[in-house]
Amino acid sequence: MRPVIFVLIGFSIAMGIGDPARGNTYVYEGVAFDTKVRVAGEDLHLRGVALGKYALLFKVGVAALYGPSDPRLTSLQPPDRPLRLEIEYLMDISRERFIEAAMKTLRNQHSESTLRRYSNEIGRMHSFYRDVEKGDRYALTYHPTIGTTLELNGKFLGVVPSPEFARLYFGIWLGENPVSDSLREGLLGLK
Repeated sequence: MRPVIFVLIGFSIAMGIGDPARGNTYVYEGVAFDTKVRVAGEDLHLRGVALGKYALLFKVGVAALYGPSDPRLTSLQPPDRPLRLEIEYLMDISRERFIEAAMKTLRNQHSESTLRRYSNEIGRMHSFYRDVEKGDRYALTYHPTIGTTLELNGKFLGVVPSPEFARLYFGIWLGENPVSDSLREGLLGLK
């Protein structure tokens, strides 16, 4: 199996296991995440952190999910709430592998008719992907008034305005039948 598949599906739960929060950052596996980020004037709080592995041996990346601060939330699915998923990579991964892994996961979650309905939005999001090198960080952010944006190392790559697309795409990690139940629970801070 190619390493990028595990970027999406091979995350182990890490929130609460890594280095303690230091000031306004949380450090896990040497990767620091802010404990709070601001998106379109709203504060989003760190909900969970997960370590991505390939073949249970190779560390691929560290992911963090940001959302509203309400501790009772067990689902942070768009389109009604802002979300941010950051992944810092611990190895190089090609753009093509990101697209391949995302499509494989989406095909496992949705019917062909659903994927056809969102094919323009999916294609647009995938056109934003770039090759990453060790230390690069993607941020996938959704805000109801903006849509779903993708950034690489803080540089804006593009936006898909559809709220329904946000539900579909964030569903890779947070939806029903996610790529991994333990990943979903880890990112939502439920474990």
